[in-house]
Amino acid sequence: MRLSSTRCKGKNLRPFGDTTLFEHALDRFIHSREISRLYVAAHEPEFERIATRYPDVGFIRRSERSALGEDLESIYDFLDQIAEEYIATINSCLPFLRVETFDRAVSYYRQHLFPSMIGVYEVPGWFFSRDDQRLVTPIHPGSINSKDLRGFWKASPAVLCWKRRRVIEEKTIWTLQPDDPHLYPLPEEECIDIDTELDFEIAEALFVRRRAREQAAGR
Repeated sequence: MRLSSTRCKGKNLRPFGDTTLFEHALDRFIHSREISRLYVAAHEPEFERIATRYPDVGFIRRSERSALGEDLESIYDFLDQIAEEYIATINSCLPFLRVETFDRAVSYYRQHLFPSMIGVYEVPGWFFSRDDQRLVTPIHPGSINSKDLRGFWKASPAVLCWKRRRVIEEKTIWTLQPDDPHLYPLPEEECIDIDTELDFEIAEALFVRRRAREQAAGR
């Protein structure tokens, strides 16, 4: 966790419906059946004050270098404080990821232990290269029907599994070769990711609407 987001400032601790993105993530993933130990790593004391309300969550105080860093070595300079060799990263900015979906993905990773694994979802559409404006979507030139389009796999941080030792020793999570990362398909609606102010507004409106519907249904 960190507060240094530039496109959507303070998004993890801002009011999000009747909660915050950070607390919503904790409330879900403390119920995971696949996580052996749930950690919160943060530099800012605001996160620590909230995390201490959850007795089953381990808190790691990140360095300022880690909280403000952009490279793997800086961001994950706290990995020596984690005993587990395999990491499943939780991203609080995906409020619609269900813990059951996450657990299925982690269970799958446990069975195969790929060098790394990332979630993906299918994105159909007309995609053009920014350099030469060439159409990169595979489609016959005579077709204008969007139903004929084949989708691309878009990566999602909803699921990200990797080896701790690899980041420490090789300063990398993956080689970007086949199966490194292995691609794990996810439902598109669970991959809604909040990066910008517009993302935040749209996701919060959907979150509030769904909460109201669930409460009306008695769930």
